[in-house]
Amino acid sequence: MLSFIPLQASLPAEALAQLWGHAAAYVAEATLEGIVRVKKCTLEGRAAMSVDLQGVARALSMLSPRGAPAPNLRLVDSYIKVGACQW
Repeated sequence: MLSFIPLQASLPAEALAQLWGHAAAYVAEATLEGIVRVKKCTLEGRAAMSVDLQGVARALSMLSPRGAPAPNLRLVDSYIKVGACQW
């Protein structure tokens, strides 16, 4: 289906870094939307969310090319710590 794209195709480093920045922002937004849908959770659930978020951040960092901005998942982390659970 994508046979028309050469295997050796590449983007300039600046464009690739910008593309990865947008991809990381989308992943952060999608992760936050998923966490927002949680209505109730325990302290253990909140801890599990934090561990999962660390795994997402690590995977994004490993996959992203050099020069790409680090994934900013601080908002998601703050929501997990403050707003994801009932008081």
